[in-house]
Amino acid sequence: PGARPARSARTGPGEIIISAAGGLFTALIIMGGIGLVVSSQPTPIDIGSERRGTIESHTQVDEYRLTVRAGTRYTVRVSPTTLGLRGDPLEAAIVALWDSDGETTLQVEHADTPIVIPWTASSSGTRYVTIESDGTALGDYVLRVDAR
Repeated sequence: PGARPARSARTGPGEIIISAAGGLFTALIIMGGIGLVVSSQPTPIDIGSERRGTIESHTQVDEYRLTVRAGTRYTVRVSPTTLGLRGDPLEAAIVALWDSDGETTLQVEHADTPIVIPWTASSSGTRYVTIESDGTALGDYVLRVDAR
């Protein structure tokens, strides 16, 4: 008895549906991963300009980056505001100012808004400002960094 020659199997509708679903799922995972990388980058802010934001959960941390010059005096101000009909003004927050190494805390405030932090840059480079809920208050704010 001889072996029968192999025949090509046709692709059925079930295999097409399963393959398409797998491709779509893979694409969504890749897009989600790219979104996480993009959204985790600190938002740039220029000296003398404002950024508006909203703290919507007790675990949310908004992070901003700015470039400073050594010896220049700056003021970081977080003020409550209402962004249209989105919510209430941010009543209280924790605001931290970080060196470019991401470890050294220059100043931290845990207070009712507005929060005003005066400081003098000890070196030139990138600094980071983080804003988060104090554990109870959520809402809208305006961040402004000015040179004095």
